[in-house]
Amino acid sequence: MHREGIGYRLDFSTYTRIVVFDLETTGEAIERDEVIAFAAVVLKPSNGGLRLEKTISHTVKASTAISQRVRQKTNLTDEMVKAGIEMAHLANMIEALFSQRALLVGYGVQFDVDMIMHMMAKRKPNYRFQSSVLDLETVYRDRHLEKCDLDAMLEGYAVTRPKVSKILDNTFAVYELFKRMHERESVATYVDVLIDEKTAPFDRPKRMPHVINVGAPDHVGAIKKALRKR
Repeated sequence: MHREGIGYRLDFSTYTRIVVFDLETTGEAIERDEVIAFAAVVLKPSNGGLRLEKTISHTVKASTAISQRVRQKTNLTDEMVKAGIEMAHLANMIEALFSQRALLVGYGVQFDVDMIMHMMAKRKPNYRFQSSVLDLETVYRDRHLEKCDLDAMLEGYAVTRPKVSKILDNTFAVYELFKRMHERESVATYVDVLIDEKTAPFDRPKRMPHVINVGAPDHVGAIKKALRKR
């Protein structure tokens, strides 16, 4: 099912860069687990469109053991991440990339942003998260009225998962999905609106800078309410 929506296309010139990103972690506990891989496709506005500036792909050293579920999902092991960059290096990279006029694009962005904010709070206490966020999962769930995993979304938008590298595959898949969704959907409507039912009920939304976090079973109604409050 697909519903028509009102909205507008993204004006890329609003942003200094678009960062399509993904990360892997040792587990799903924000307070305890750590980032073990970070990948990004960095785009620059150019003549009304976007120009690929660079790609980033790193494993990251962690002091926390990787959970069995994550090992099965990513094929990353504790031995593999020992050769990665230091967490301090990643923090410096995040500080440079996630600037005030950057737009961060991803799938299921809320967890990734929470993990990054927790990491930065420990390593760069003066860092303030100021980037805008576009979560493609939120766009899909509001437009199609259903939950969907990334593979199903790729199939629905006729996107073939690129074979780049173990860490970059998902990120390039989300990049291709972003391009396809931008052609078909009014994605700008969803900038800084996130759905995450695990975080909080809608009447007690968690608010971060530039982000309205909407946690509600009726996600379509929740997004409408959130947009009216912006």
